[in-house]
Amino acid sequence: MSNFAAIKHLMNIRRIILMAGIVVQAQCTTMALAGNSNDRQVDSIHHAILSFEGQALLDAYRHVYYVQIYSGDNERQTIAQMQREAELQDNIPMRCLAKAALVNYYVFKDGCADSLRHVFPETHHFLHQQKSWNYYYSTWSLWANFLIFANEGSKAQNEVRNMYEDAKKRNNIYGIGLA
Repeated sequence: MSNFAAIKHLMNIRRIILMAGIVVQAQCTTMALAGNSNDRQVDSIHHAILSFEGQALLDAYRHVYYVQIYSGDNERQTIAQMQREAELQDNIPMRCLAKAALVNYYVFKDGCADSLRHVFPETHHFLHQQKSWNYYYSTWSLWANFLIFANEGSKAQNEVRNMYEDAKKRNNIYGIGLA
């Protein structure tokens, strides 16, 4: 598959994921509005989640997280719950998602620079160990963007250069594209 075809394929997958997020958001909104009284708040979704177990619980947290991301209402509580449950179940893919979600949260939340500086190195190392390359490169890209906005342009330039070399070494077109 040529690089162009691979990038086109990744963009199609991204479009499908975005559409799935919209569908999940609509389903969760419908669930929230289905209440008979003042339980029409999103908190009712969190309450309903408590009835799930195992993989269904992790899936529910993931769906709520995506709804919050696409609606611009990113909640630290959901990320913490998803991370805690993924660790309890030793579910590596969900742990990777939760760690990447935490980096994403800190990047876009005002006043969290110190938290991001603390959590990024451990997250980056964990994602590397798990070979979770899409989250690995996504969080690395977020880190570089954070450095740019923190007026640390030379550090950001080094990070992008290192990310490009790393992705090139792995022949990872997603990482190359983000760099």
